[in-house]
Amino acid sequence: MNDFLENMESAAELIWEEATAGVPEGHFRCVCGQVEEISYGQPISNSPYAMPVCRFCFERRFNK
Repeated sequence: MNDFLENMESAAELIWEEATAGVPEGHFRCVCGQVEEISYGQPISNSPYAMPVCRFCFERRFNK
C-alpha cells in the first residue's frame, strides 16, 4: 500500500505524462489547452506536486 507522498508523486507523474502527450518535445499542454515551452511554465501553487501552467494562466492567477 502506498503512503500519501507516493500517491501524490504517482498522481503528479500521471498528470505530467498527460500534459506532454501529443505535443512537441520540450513543451506541455496547460490546463487551458495552450501548448507552452517547458521553460516558460510556472507552478500554480507552492506545492511540490503542482503542475506548471502557461504564462497567461499564471498572470491571470497572480496579477489580479
